[in-house]
Amino acid sequence: MATNIGYKYENEESIDSNLKCAICNEPFIDPIVTQGQHSFCSQCSNLWMKPDQLTCPICRKTIFRHSLKPITMIRFISILNQVFGKCILCNQSHIQQGNFQDHIDKTCPKKITIGTASTNDCLWTGFREELQAHLNTFIASALSNNTSLKILELGQCNVNDSAVQLLATNISMHNHLECLELYDNWITDIGVEYLVNMLQLNQSLSQLKLAYNKIGNQGVTMLIKVIVNHNSRLKYLNLEGNKLIDNSCIYSIFYLIKNNRALQKLNMENCKLSWYIKVLIKFYRKIFSLTNLEILL
Repeated sequence: MATNIGYKYENEESIDSNLKCAICNEPFIDPIVTQGQHSFCSQCSNLWMKPDQLTCPICRKTIFRHSLKPITMIRFISILNQVFGKCILCNQSHIQQGNFQDHIDKTCPKKITIGTASTNDCLWTGFREELQAHLNTFIASALSNNTSLKILELGQCNVNDSAVQLLATNISMHNHLECLELYDNWITDIGVEYLVNMLQLNQSLSQLKLAYNKIGNQGVTMLIKVIVNHNSRLKYLNLEGNKLIDNSCIYSIFYLIKNNRALQKLNMENCKLSWYIKVLIKFYRKIFSLTNLEILL
């Protein structure tokens, strides 16, 4: 049976039978198709196919694992992903199947979450809805009168813009922290604005790592302006994997290349930059860069 732990389907009897697996009789999850054009969930087919049972559940013809192909038709997958379900943890309804896993992994308030940080041996477990309050307490405690803290890592801690606001306020006048790691969280351009205000005041931070958040072109522009005009301490800025950063940021990158004073490394790998824009950036850097700025694309 396909794995759907954490949710149940709404109005399952009304779901088109063509969207259901013949083995588990539920909507497909990672569907595959046989040579005979019969479709099943990938996990269901793996459970069905045993050493002594290599036949199709529908037509009983012999099938081989290497002949099973994933269904990738955009229209079919799109229709399948629109099947609605209900989270059995928080009871939120009307969640599309394509968003089920994201809901469980990133937003469900009743999901048990483990919060970790690289300082104070913090290892917290509780409901996601309680994590924000814990983060607020932890941040205030970690930075309060702490002159020995050099690296603060809050990766994959569901840090949002509100938490960034508190964090930035505490770091602004904390002149001992050298590295702030906030990878894979929920930080948007709003959170970046708080960090920009912090960078105008903080005199110790040399590394700011914001990989795999929700930062867009506006956030890039704000960060570059503060680095060029108000901050001479930051050496490394990591924006890798922010999928909202696209070709429109090119003029901000050009501005950085031409006016950079202190930044030594900018990571923008796995953003939405086309190959042509990457070529232009490399060319512009070669012609106009006055420093040894390294840009990873």
